[in-house]
Amino acid sequence: MERFPLAFLGDGRRLERRVDSPSGRIRVGRMDGLALTQTARCKDSPSFFLRSDIKCGKMKLPRPFYGTNLGRNLSMPRFLVPISLLGALFVASSAAPIHAAPTPFKSAPLFSPTDISFRTLPNGVRAIVKRAPGSPTLSIQVWVRAGSRYESDKESGIAHLLETCCVTASKNQPAKETGEGGLAGAIRKVGGDAGALTSRDSTFFSATVAPQFAPEAMRALADSIMRPDLSEDAVDDAKLEVSDDLARRSLDPVASASDLAYATAYSRHPYRRSAWGDDEIVASIPIAKVRDHHKKFYVGANMSVVIVGDITFEAAQELIRQNFATLPAGTAAVRTLPPDGPLKDREAFRRATLMRDAVALAWRSSSVATPRDVVAMDTLLALWREGIDPSMRQKLIRGGPDSTDNPPLASSYEVDYLTQRDAGLFLITLAGTSDKEKAIKAVTDEVERARKGGLTATEVAHAKQLLRSQYIQQAENAAGQAGSLGFYDMISSYEFAVNYLSLCNSVTAADLQRVAQKYFAPNALVRVELDPIKGQRERPEVPRPGDPNIITASFKGQHS
Repeated sequence: MERFPLAFLGDGRRLERRVDSPSGRIRVGRMDGLALTQTARCKDSPSFFLRSDIKCGKMKLPRPFYGTNLGRNLSMPRFLVPISLLGALFVASSAAPIHAAPTPFKSAPLFSPTDISFRTLPNGVRAIVKRAPGSPTLSIQVWVRAGSRYESDKESGIAHLLETCCVTASKNQPAKETGEGGLAGAIRKVGGDAGALTSRDSTFFSATVAPQFAPEAMRALADSIMRPDLSEDAVDDAKLEVSDDLARRSLDPVASASDLAYATAYSRHPYRRSAWGDDEIVASIPIAKVRDHHKKFYVGANMSVVIVGDITFEAAQELIRQNFATLPAGTAAVRTLPPDGPLKDREAFRRATLMRDAVALAWRSSSVATPRDVVAMDTLLALWREGIDPSMRQKLIRGGPDSTDNPPLASSYEVDYLTQRDAGLFLITLAGTSDKEKAIKAVTDEVERARKGGLTATEVAHAKQLLRSQYIQQAENAAGQAGSLGFYDMISSYEFAVNYLSLCNSVTAADLQRVAQKYFAPNALVRVELDPIKGQRERPEVPRPGDPNIITASFKGQHS
């Protein structure tokens, strides 16, 4: 039994989580939506230090996350665009604001074109390699244009189901009762970690290993992706696992509010469906359809393979060629969708099995097709969410920028914007509101301040500095860099990641006002509310053995 320190709570208490794992792997429990940050050492490879931000069992950006495996389903990175599982970290600390003037904002050559090699194999596979001399880890990621955007209503969740089948067992990596089989088991044998995620636009698989184990990791990924076990028993087992994923997700107030907001905001576009799928539909999908889906989408024309690490261009490109050149070329997944129409005032209410209430406000957001709008929205997100004392927190958590006596209007909040192929949503979610209407008004007042050009030059400069720092921080390791390149290559081109900092540097206060006016109109707002069904779920027990300043949390039922 070991203890791994996790994030510090707002009142200074230290939160710890017990870990009992002979392999040194960490299992993270839920703590009422609080964001937990961990630093962990991988015992099998002492050179590894894997760090991630975690909320409700899912990894959250902007911290590097691809190298860790906290279960199969990871949250989509915010910067992978612009850096991307569902959203941003809850802001619930009580530190004092910083009033120092921001440092000058300068561009940085995070992705120098001379450090990137790009080739296209004859079958259409896009091979992207970035050199990272001296990096102790090497990341291989395979991105497939096979997200829920390409599903029909009658097969909602098939992409998630197929991802589950791929990582669980394949031709040369059978499943094991001990849970050490499949992709995770193969990568763990060489001291690394594997992960996978299905989002609306894509599915990706990753392996992070020491550089000398790149051939083994590449073979394991190729086997999982090209030759998954799609037998009847394997697919049935995967359906049960997907059902468990959906059950856990339903207990997360922010994820549930996000899903309801998308379902309310869209009437025709497939973004209205959760990428995780529908439990009843997944259970009814015939095995033949799962096999057909794999044959149709897991082809060269839909795939990007990314390698970042201490490896030469020639060696990396040859690894990709050896393992993916035999993949059928297939046909690229192209689905042109008509616009869903302008967003109008809509409201939705639902009772759910949650620990606390949640209300989400959503506006239609920019797609990747308008890069300047994308980065302006990221800057607004940084202004309202990031740093020690963002402006939105001042109003919601501290009761106003000049007040320390007013009770908080919400126990926590989250601002979320994910760049997607098509226009998505910009979400602000409140949880545990003391006065729901006042909390909503505080949010809309702050949004209106941006629409009227009320943001100060200092605020804009500070937000840009935060955004730049996050982007660089997320890409401080091989996995974060591979994630940025692969994510953007699925919805646009890897070059978006290369040019991101330059775009960020060019954003002005006028851009922020223009974007706020264009997207955040008062009559283009979706409001969704989730109220807990009382008596359906107990709160986690929080014993305090020994030191009263340390919480060791034990959880009933829900673990990730």
